[in-house]
Amino acid sequence: MPVSVFLFQKEKTTIEEFMKNVFGFLSIVVLTGWSLFSISSCSDQYDDSEIKDRLDKVEDRVTKLEEWCSTVNSEIISLKGLITALENKDYVTGVETLEDGYRITFYKGGNIIIRNGKDGIDGEDGIDGYTPIIGVAKYSDGFYYWTVQTQDGNTDWLTDADGDMVRATGNNGKDGVDGEDGVDGNNGLNPYIGDNGNWWVGTTDTGVKAQGEQGVSGLSPYIGDNGNWWIGTTDTGVKAQGEQGVSGLSPYIGDNGNWWIGTTDTGVKAQGEQGVSGLSPYIGDNGNWWIGTTDTGVKAQGDKGLDAVAPQVRINDNTNEWEISIDGGKTYTSTGVKATGNQGDSMFKDIDNSNADYVVLTLADGKTKITLPKQSDISFSIGDVSENNEVMEINQKTTIAVNFSSGLKEGFFSAIIADVITPGGIVTRAGSSGWEIEIIKPTFTNGTYNNDAAIIITPISAAVVGSCAIVRVTVIDNRGREITSSRPVRCGRMDLVLKETVAEGGLQAAVEKRLSGVTPEIIRTLVVDGTLNKDDYDYIVGQLKGLQELTLNSAVSIPDKALNHRWDEPDTSLTKISAPKVVAIGELAFNNCAALEEIDMPALKTIGKSAFYSCISLKKFASSSVTTVEESAFIECSSLESVFLPGITEIKRYTFCDCSALVDIVFPEVKAIGECGFKNCTSLVSLSDVLFPKLETFTGVNVFEGCTGLTVVSLSKVTSLETGLFSLCQSLREASLPKVTTIGGYVFRNCTLLETVDLPEAVSVENMAFAKCASLATIVLPKAETCDTHVFWKCTSLENVILPAVKKLGSRVFSECSGLLCVELCTAVDHPGLDSVGACLFESVDTSHIELSLGYGEIVVTKTLVGDNQEWKRHSGDFQYNRFKKIIEKM
Repeated sequence: MPVSVFLFQKEKTTIEEFMKNVFGFLSIVVLTGWSLFSISSCSDQYDDSEIKDRLDKVEDRVTKLEEWCSTVNSEIISLKGLITALENKDYVTGVETLEDGYRITFYKGGNIIIRNGKDGIDGEDGIDGYTPIIGVAKYSDGFYYWTVQTQDGNTDWLTDADGDMVRATGNNGKDGVDGEDGVDGNNGLNPYIGDNGNWWVGTTDTGVKAQGEQGVSGLSPYIGDNGNWWIGTTDTGVKAQGEQGVSGLSPYIGDNGNWWIGTTDTGVKAQGEQGVSGLSPYIGDNGNWWIGTTDTGVKAQGDKGLDAVAPQVRINDNTNEWEISIDGGKTYTSTGVKATGNQGDSMFKDIDNSNADYVVLTLADGKTKITLPKQSDISFSIGDVSENNEVMEINQKTTIAVNFSSGLKEGFFSAIIADVITPGGIVTRAGSSGWEIEIIKPTFTNGTYNNDAAIIITPISAAVVGSCAIVRVTVIDNRGREITSSRPVRCGRMDLVLKETVAEGGLQAAVEKRLSGVTPEIIRTLVVDGTLNKDDYDYIVGQLKGLQELTLNSAVSIPDKALNHRWDEPDTSLTKISAPKVVAIGELAFNNCAALEEIDMPALKTIGKSAFYSCISLKKFASSSVTTVEESAFIECSSLESVFLPGITEIKRYTFCDCSALVDIVFPEVKAIGECGFKNCTSLVSLSDVLFPKLETFTGVNVFEGCTGLTVVSLSKVTSLETGLFSLCQSLREASLPKVTTIGGYVFRNCTLLETVDLPEAVSVENMAFAKCASLATIVLPKAETCDTHVFWKCTSLENVILPAVKKLGSRVFSECSGLLCVELCTAVDHPGLDSVGACLFESVDTSHIELSLGYGEIVVTKTLVGDNQEWKRHSGDFQYNRFKKIIEKM
């Protein structure tokens, strides 16, 4: 059968190549036959239909082999998925029958498809080939490895180039750092306390109590310097962390009451004889094992190993032999088995879905069975199931029901675990997480569930205030399956009303009694009956750092420095204080309460010195009952916009200093304002009799200094302007003060936009009063008798000065007034003349442009008028005038 042999030497030979070879071969046969035999008729044609039919069958078989090759590689991946699900404790949620197999859906791992096997076409005129069967089997170490069944019917371990068996779910990884790209190793088992108060490991009750009876502490495992687990002073010899990426071993309590690690009995009792609670290992926020308060530095989960590589199969184009790759298809090794036989069966022989609890898959070898648990029939929610995805506000010790959707049966579960997941990871200890969580165990009466399962969650640290977390509850059923439900929570604020009357010094005890372990910083509002003393207020400042509203129902006064805060540690929480009976606020009572916005004290009469110093969020203060406001009461309240205090008669020094937002003020009874009373109130626009209808005097200096928004001043009753009153009011354009008799020094200094001044009664003008009023063009002071030094210094726009009654001119009165055109002095009727003229009256001024008008009287003192010794003299009826444009004498 030479044709058949030829065909299978190259499996993927095309039809065209095959026909070309066949006809070449047949030509030789026909020519030879023609020369040896006689033919009856030249018209007879050769019939090749049989060869073509055989060719078609071979091509069909080759195509099917290629298809099957692809299918078996897919099934190898499916088999790997089954083993992964088994080792990860995943469970089946559904088995769907397909036309050619099954679709198995897992709770965690998606789904896989298992195909039914189908016989191929028998080979003709040749030796049947054999299809190797790829499978898995569990080795003595508890892991699954790949197997291959060869033509002789033997099943062998599939090995790599080094002769090592190949893991079905992951090669042994290198040490943690090098294994970074791999998948996680299996979690170690963690000891926990079961419903009966014993230590449990997995689903096993150790029978050992978790707490000793009134004696010394039991010994707890810890990790020694050599990396081994130690119990007391005993080195167990067992590594706390697996090598080459294998999961670390976790300590557990054996049946004999000793600590065990892996399969090693340490010989050390887990419970001291008549001891108090022993320390138990737990997982810290950083993922390490902790014992007590000690970070062992050892990861609770094995380092990542390399991803498992599923074997792949193919048929070699040249040799027709099956080949296997265990390095992801990079290299292939021949099995020595020809691939010319049947198409072959599926890798799976049978799937049994009849059991309510398990799905059983039998591999093609008929021996290996894989048993996978099905999904539990029990489900549950944390709280109301309709709200399970809504964020739950937790601001105190809160009990949340665990609601099962169907009847929970006694004995159904082996353990219930609750924990809190924060943005930093799983929380296992309240001290490091800010949360505390405990479980109320379900109970049963005559086998019937009492619907009483719940969790209790408590925020115990200020660190969690305002933050979100996930509450997670896991139920482990009696078959080891895990059912988990979770719910988002947020630590909100708490409104606390202390119903009992608090005695002086008793606030902390009253609050802690109500909180039951909750951090006091979670309190948002506090309502107190009773009188508080310094200790109580110190507790509020030091511990209630989240307090936003404080109500003092019984207090009649707030003492000095009650809620005082350091300048570099402002309070940023308290926004409102209510005290219906308080009549007096002490000195610095609310100093640096930077968030305070609202004050409700309807009976208040007295506000102490600096009471609201630097309350930078306070925007409004209005009280009809207040009669006394001490100095600096509202200093640096930079957001204060409106003040209404109709009962006060005096504004004392610095009361509203640096209230830069203040714009709306009404003080109907105020008669006097003290030093810097409104200094740097940059939003004030005008001062008038409407705002201060009774204002008469300023009792201190710099009252409105730096009020850069002030444009108009019109005060009809004021009689005296103190030093620096409107200094640096750079927007002031107009000042009308008809009863003022004295203008203090620097009053209008640097009022650079001042244009109009009405001071008809001013008699005395002190030094620098109008210095640097760069926009002032004309000044008329009809009754001014004295102008002190530098009164008009650097008034660069000043052109006309009229001082008809002046008797005394200080030095440099008109110094650097570069625009002067007309100066009128001593022109009043019956003026007796100048008593004195200071030095350098027109310093740095070109007097050749000035018309000087002089009135009656004798100049009894000779003085230098300008700095270059030009003199202005009048004696014996003889006048000497130098460098003035014109001298007009009114005799």
